[in-house]
Amino acid sequence: MKLDFLNKFLVENEKTHADMRREDKFGRLLSNRKLITVFVCVVALIMLGSVVILVSEKNADSGETTADESAVYAAALSSTAENMKGSFLLAVCNEESRSIRLLACVTADSKNGSVDITYIPTGQVCSVSSSRETIAGHFENTGKDGLIYAVRACGVNIDRYVIIDESNLFPLLKLFPEQTVDVRNEVRHDYRGVSYIIEKGTQTFTAENLEKYFIYLCDNLAEESEELTELLLRFLRLSFVNEGEETVEKRYYEIVNLVSTDISAMDIAAYSPLLERFSESE
Repeated sequence: MKLDFLNKFLVENEKTHADMRREDKFGRLLSNRKLITVFVCVVALIMLGSVVILVSEKNADSGETTADESAVYAAALSSTAENMKGSFLLAVCNEESRSIRLLACVTADSKNGSVDITYIPTGQVCSVSSSRETIAGHFENTGKDGLIYAVRACGVNIDRYVIIDESNLFPLLKLFPEQTVDVRNEVRHDYRGVSYIIEKGTQTFTAENLEKYFIYLCDNLAEESEELTELLLRFLRLSFVNEGEETVEKRYYEIVNLVSTDISAMDIAAYSPLLERFSESE
């Protein structure tokens, strides 16, 4: 009797443990299914986000706008600003060597129709995040962000920035037609290990020769600041000109892929009429 009772107890106990194991496995299965569902949802959201980003980048690269973007432009244009007054940082840098070729503050005031360019010495010393360095030193240590913070730390108020890497200077200049420039002094200079001469007088520059002339002006800023300012103003006007199908917005999409900037398409849409007026003024 005792043996039968013991056997019965062991059999029932084994059944109970088996049921518990099945329930535990079932519970884990449900839990795993929940995790799998959550994982699938996360992956789906990431894929959807990637598709949206790719479509947006494709539209930006091609200069095309979607229906939603067109609506945004329409809203921006309907509330176009009547006046514009602000400053932006214009920098030409070499990202590879972390050196600065040109640093300027461009201030535009539509009320009096003026555009002023002031050049910022890269040797100015300032403190950024407890690090005291020259502007050039901050750029060398922390790149674009360090450059922007350093300029502001030196007391230069900038609302937006445009930073051009030297590797993009030539393709950027190629966006514009050949330019006829009055070279006031004979140029003897070298760039990237190549020496060149530009004769004095009226010259029609291709993008390649214009790049060389621009580099010469930047490297000789103390003597050639007036010529550099005239050249910069010329290209600012060309950037905002509206000829035929070449709208300001289309030119923005051509340029924005070759520079680092926080000037948005919305900024261009809101201020394009004022920018076009600047391009027409002297």
